[in-house]
Amino acid sequence: MEFDDADKISTNLRGHIAIAKGLGLISGEGNFRPKDNLTREEAAVLIYNILNRDI
Repeated sequence: MEFDDADKISTNLRGHIAIAKGLGLISGEGNFRPKDNLTREEAAVLIYNILNRDI
């Protein structure tokens, strides 16, 4: 994975993260922070990306 903290991501979730990245819902830059909650800003960006992706 391309995240700086990829070693902290559960192996059973890596496929889901790869799909979300492939769909353009998340980027693969910086830290993923798998143990942290989403901020409101991150949630808003995620929702925006879901609603505005090309199908």
